[in-house]
Amino acid sequence: MDGTNILMENYGGRLYVSVYLNGYKTKPNRWGYDLFTFEFIDGELRTMGSHGTTHFANLEKYCSLTDTSMGCEKC
Repeated sequence: MDGTNILMENYGGRLYVSVYLNGYKTKPNRWGYDLFTFEFIDGELRTMGSHGTTHFANLEKYCSLTDTSMGCEKC
């Protein structure tokens, strides 16, 4: 009811969990602010971008304080 979403993805044998706190209709729609992604590695849930995770290692590329399009690199 409050817009919170929990997304799970099994991609290439890796398990990702994303938590969207306030739904896509509520701004700023940005990773690290209202959207967080985690990866299961060696039985441990790690924040995406931390040591050993497979994506978002280059936070300057994927996370931006000025981009409100979801924090992703613009196409």
